[in-house]
Amino acid sequence: MRNLSRFVAFCALALAPISAAAQVWSPDAKQLIIEGAPPLRMDFTSAAAAVAPTPTPLLPNNAPGTLFAFSPDGKTLAYRNGSGDLVLMDIPTGRTIPLESRLEAPVSWAPDSKTLAAVCRNDSGQLILHIDYREGGYRIKPIVLPFHNLASTCLPVQWVPETDNVLLAGGDGTKRDLWLVDAGIPTHLTQTGDVLGFVVSPDGSRVLWIRRSPNTHYILFSLYELIINARSLRKLDFPNRLPQVNPNPHNAVDSVTQAVLSTDLTHIAFTTLQHKSPDTVTVWLTDIKGSTVQKVTTLTSPPTTPPSFSPEGHLLAVLGRQKQTPVLVLFDLQANLGRTIALTPPGQ
Repeated sequence: MRNLSRFVAFCALALAPISAAAQVWSPDAKQLIIEGAPPLRMDFTSAAAAVAPTPTPLLPNNAPGTLFAFSPDGKTLAYRNGSGDLVLMDIPTGRTIPLESRLEAPVSWAPDSKTLAAVCRNDSGQLILHIDYREGGYRIKPIVLPFHNLASTCLPVQWVPETDNVLLAGGDGTKRDLWLVDAGIPTHLTQTGDVLGFVVSPDGSRVLWIRRSPNTHYILFSLYELIINARSLRKLDFPNRLPQVNPNPHNAVDSVTQAVLSTDLTHIAFTTLQHKSPDTVTVWLTDIKGSTVQKVTTLTSPPTTPPSFSPEGHLLAVLGRQKQTPVLVLFDLQANLGRTIALTPPGQ
């Protein structure tokens, strides 16, 4: 609660207008990166920052950057620079190391922070998975992936803890499936083409994913679990309808556009659209059983980038616009408290 109050004060007093693109938590949940022009680092840990906060440019000389991802030890920041290339920045010194070209999605770090998985695109338009060392060089030979697009509805690249494997959500056309890259070999885990979001369990033993519904008036979405080593699959108990979202076929959202599971596997944040309100998108939060549901915010469409849970799963951050104003919505799951902060300078 104290961190939430400090963060609200920080944003309300000091942020300049930005065009928000995505939001990325640090491993200790004490910093938040907001992508924009330029990207900003927001630190809300100290009492001084709460009283007189000053947002700081994330990169030297206000350089552009996107697709940020902190290493688990908090020492390195991976991102795509203005040329589209993957760069690693040593946070204490600001020193940068270029690794790969044409980064397609945020990298996923191994838990030990020594290696990372990066998906890039080559000159032929193929997606290539690189498993790189933080200090430079690759761990295994780059892998050509058997599909051409990554999912945009969630974080599409996730390391499997306790292994050297990577899970990806991708496909061709409108289809998106889960793929496991094990010992350098991509293997199809799902073949329904309707994966909205997924998360790997902290121990690496299982993956939970959300399947898009063909008709949200009757079924909002479906939730599945796969034990990775055994390849055993089961559908989890999640209601077809949520009273606040699709209570009946005549009063329901028309589509679920994004879905994100918390890393502790307890909550789902998702966004919805309705044909009768084409200019807005609604962000919802539910527990994994669908027993408690609440509206987090309503934003101006097109939909914002997917919401993001803090690493421990206690906070949910959403970026978007309300009318013409960029806003940050921060929801504290423990306090059951949400705040909307207009990203405008003092005095406006």
